[in-house]
Amino acid sequence: MRKRRETEALPRLQKRVEDALEKSHVVTLVGASCLGKADLARQVLSRTGREFAEHVLDVRSAIECEAEMLLLRTSLSSAESHEALARWLSGNEERRAVVCARSPLYMPEEQVIAVKPIPVGAADFDKGALENEASRMLYDEALRLRDDAEPSLHSLVALAKAVDGIPGLLMSIARSAATFGHDEVLRRIRDDLRFLDVDGALNARLLVEWNRLEAEEQRVFAAASVFRGGFTFECAKAVLGVEAMTHLARLSEFSLLDFDQKSARFVVLRHHREFATAHAAEEAVRRHGAYFAAEATRHVAAYQRGEGPSLAWLLAERENLEAVARRGGDDSPMAVWAVVIAASFGGCMPDAIDLFDSVANANTEAMPVGAWLSYAEGLQTLGRFDLAQAALDRSEDNVARALVAARIAHGRGRGVEAVVAAQDALHRAEG
Repeated sequence: MRKRRETEALPRLQKRVEDALEKSHVVTLVGASCLGKADLARQVLSRTGREFAEHVLDVRSAIECEAEMLLLRTSLSSAESHEALARWLSGNEERRAVVCARSPLYMPEEQVIAVKPIPVGAADFDKGALENEASRMLYDEALRLRDDAEPSLHSLVALAKAVDGIPGLLMSIARSAATFGHDEVLRRIRDDLRFLDVDGALNARLLVEWNRLEAEEQRVFAAASVFRGGFTFECAKAVLGVEAMTHLARLSEFSLLDFDQKSARFVVLRHHREFATAHAAEEAVRRHGAYFAAEATRHVAAYQRGEGPSLAWLLAERENLEAVARRGGDDSPMAVWAVVIAASFGGCMPDAIDLFDSVANANTEAMPVGAWLSYAEGLQTLGRFDLAQAALDRSEDNVARALVAARIAHGRGRGVEAVVAAQDALHRAEG
């Protein structure tokens, strides 16, 4: 039986907070709401073995407690709050405070730690799974909480992606998986995160944030929930409307949107998105589908002409394109074609093929003729040669058909047949 591990399993973020608490009297965890800052603070304070008190918002009442450790959840950063906390700390040299807030308190010797989603990365296979920080955290916690089974690395990566690497939800997954197993937790949260929100606290906190918004800010936030994998300023103007642009900064201040400067994309975390989706107007869904179907048409054509920027767009917007394809309707055929192309450059091709099958079965006549060639190429990479050959018959590009036929023959180990097909492609091109 595997020996349980304690120190190794401690998540990196939790270890950082513990180290900071040893060096400073005040450690402030800053970040968006519902990321798990308070859960993280409770775990750290519990491990000290010392009594701690928890207070929400009211700094002045918090300083009346006699405990040596304080967990303070506040959105206040006033001078009065600073003075009150400073007085509490001055009463005993051993006192320590962990503060959960949206921004630093800017107190002397304050240690500030940003709590953000843990990078999930793109690892889809066993070899890269443990290089992924979020799935590594789940792996270590699995060995610590259950020593009778090696967790599936594929499941760990899928779970980390399913919750956008949100620390609080990763901790909830670790606790639930100790009872139900990772595969069962994954099955339950694929479409609904409420399984992890047992006491409804997550939804309650989001409701508080929602009620603080003005009516127009609520509309924009709800409409932004139609995006998947984030969105650019250009996407925002097309789907949310030009008038919505002024509200994006405000939503970021409320930590309901995050802006990734590296990719220049706004991001709506999954638990925020699921809450807001219930309030999204049908018009936002329609505009999202129409915009990405039109852009997919333009970028697929440019990609076929060999224009690199269009391939970059297809890869960046794959999750939005998948969402449009899954909804069905007139926009889905073009969207799923773009998804298959993107999957051929490092995505999960089996999922893309399954999605193509679903869309094609419902919209056979509406499928673009060129999409069948991309579909055939995807099937060929998966070794589904008979299906790939059948899909080729729907394509009208004779040269491309012959080239794919050559690859299919080669994959089947029919060298002579592959050479004949390649020669046929060459003759067609010359003709």
